Amino acid sequence: MTCKIDFSECLKDSPKFRLRLEQEESEIDHLEQKLEKIIKMCSLAVDSGKEYIRNQSAFATSLWDLQKHFQDDKSSTNALAKLIHCLQEMNKFHTTLLDQANRTVLKNLTSFLKKDVKEVKDYKQIFTKVSENMDVAVYKNSQVNKNRPVDIVEAENLLSATKSCFNHAALDYVNYITMLQNRKRHEILSTLLSYIQACSTYFHQGSDLCEDFGDFFKTLDVEIGNMRGEYNLLDKQMQNRHTCVNELADNGEKSLASLSSGGGG
Repeated sequence: MTCKIDFSECLKDSPKFRLRLEQEESEIDHLEQKLEKIIKMCSLAVDSGKEYIRNQSAFATSLWDLQKHFQDDKSSTNALAKLIHCLQEMNKFHTTLLDQANRTVLKNLTSFLKKDVKEVKDYKQIFTKVSENMDVAVYKNSQVNKNRPVDIVEAENLLSATKSCFNHAALDYVNYITMLQNRKRHEILSTLLSYIQACSTYFHQGSDLCEDFGDFFKTLDVEIGNMRGEYNLLDKQMQNRHTCVNELADNGEKSLASLSSGGGG
């Protein structure tokens, strides 16, 4: 990008310069509003993420408590310990990602907003004041009594000094605007790129973690299948539980018959 405001138009304080200036100021106001919204939404996302991690940590703690229930079952206890460790590692990765979001998006964009954008806003006030002084000097020069040479010289000197001051202020203001408009692209894009790279690292860490636990997951899946098979077998056995009553009754009748037969002899 280049300077959109022509210096010659700036020094002439032409209508074209004022129109271009108004357009640039409007763009900066729009940029400020959008950045403020992005910062607000990112802050909410970070806060929500922290709350999620706190809940996940509480969830992991509750799983440690559950592990005590299986203290007599070593295989289940060991499996739970590994699953909890995996969950805690994921929480660490997520914490790092949120820290990256805070240090890139929130910190960088807030700094850009409060330093670069504010700098332009602050200098606008200076330019506006100098511009008003210029209008006053022009007016006084037009109203000076032509019959009083001293007043004419004084008004012309004031106008010349004010005009020089205005020219420098206008050029400085154009410089602030131009540098901001050219800087915003790489500042915003580099910030978002850093965050997306942090997201990429987060997902890679999660993928690597799951890959490290891959053999354990497969083994545990087989063990769970065996547990389910044992359960189903036990379930079928338990379905015949009521036959015990009939068997007990039959055995009782046989015993009574045997006793009756013995008594009759």
